[in-house]
Amino acid sequence: HIGIAPMVDDDWTRGKCALKVIQYMAAGLPVISSAVGANAEIIVDGVTGLLVNDEQQWVGAVRILMDQKRRQDMGEAGRIVATEHYSIDKTATHASLNLSISWQRHHRGAGGPLAGT
Repeated sequence: HIGIAPMVDDDWTRGKCALKVIQYMAAGLPVISSAVGANAEIIVDGVTGLLVNDEQQWVGAVRILMDQKRRQDMGEAGRIVATEHYSIDKTATHASLNLSISWQRHHRGAGGPLAGT
C-alpha cells in the first residue's frame, strides 16, 4: 500500500496543511505527493516518500514503489518522522508552550500582573 496526495499548484493548495501526508506517514505508508505546499516541506524526497511534478514522474514514482523493500523502508522512515514531530505528545507540548508565551505577552502588554517583569 502507498499513500497518494495529488494536488494542483495554486494558492489554495499551497495554503493547505499536510494532514493527509502526516496520516499516511503515521500509518507507515510511503507517500507519493505533488511537490506543492506543506506536503513538499514535510516529505523528505526519496526517504519518507516521493515528490513529483508531472504525470511522467507519477508513473515513475509508482514504479519505484513497486519494490517491497523500498516501500517498507520509506514507510518506516515516514512513521518515525510522524511520531517524532507530529504525535499528540509533540503537538500538545508545542501548543502549550505557544499558548503560555502568548498569554505572557498579552499580560505584559496590557499592564497585567506580568507587566515590567
